[in-house]
Amino acid sequence: AVLATWLEERGTVVLPLRERLTHIPPQVRTLVIAAPSAAEIGADEASALKAFVEGGGTLVYLDSRTRSQPAIEKWLPLTGGEVPPLTTE
Repeated sequence: AVLATWLEERGTVVLPLRERLTHIPPQVRTLVIAAPSAAEIGADEASALKAFVEGGGTLVYLDSRTRSQPAIEKWLPLTGGEVPPLTTE
């Protein structure tokens, strides 16, 4: 919600995508997936996301701490690490 508000304040149109990720509308240039935990992202959706990125789209993926997404992790292997402290810089 914070990211959506920040983007909207800068003139970006923000729309929720409620459909499966296999059908990303062509006008979408940036897709944000924030801590997906309600449902598992399928292999077909991960393939569609990969095609979206390879086609010039931007994907912002914020990994969930509570639920893994095997299809995404197969395409985008993630590793854990320490979270740096927040600063004012």
